[in-house]
Amino acid sequence: MNCIIGADNESCKLLEEFVGNLSSLNLVGTFNDSINVSNLLSKQHDIDLLFLDIGILETDCFDFISNLNYKPNIIIV
Repeated sequence: MNCIIGADNESCKLLEEFVGNLSSLNLVGTFNDSINVSNLLSKQHDIDLLFLDIGILETDCFDFISNLNYKPNIIIV
């Protein structure tokens, strides 16, 4: 299962460690801002899971999610 992380630096480190311990998850990338998360998801549609830290969002969490063209499964942290 391909996944990405959208979180601040501290949360990214913890989530990377978590994902690294699960053989079923393949970490494709980590991002510290919602713009890069959105850009990747608009280009790459093989992402199955997004770990999303709402602290990096410039907008409301639900607005961000509703504006995504491609919506993987999302875990909000």
